[in-house]
Amino acid sequence: MDGELRGRGFMQGIACRTPDTAPKITAKAFEKGLIMETSGVNDDVIKLLPPLIIDEDGIEKGIAILEESMKELIQ
Repeated sequence: MDGELRGRGFMQGIACRTPDTAPKITAKAFEKGLIMETSGVNDDVIKLLPPLIIDEDGIEKGIAILEESMKELIQ
């Protein structure tokens, strides 16, 4: 799976080059308890908008869910 990082500051996104990838990843992550959205003209960007008061454990848990969701879709 290939992508490109985009964003500024704490607002980041992963632009997916393969069509329909971002909605599939965000849906899978939502099933696992991580609220995510897509953006971009073709819903091709996975938005990463953590709260400003997130702690390190919260970041690690969110990244783990996102990574797990991506891995499940490429297997």
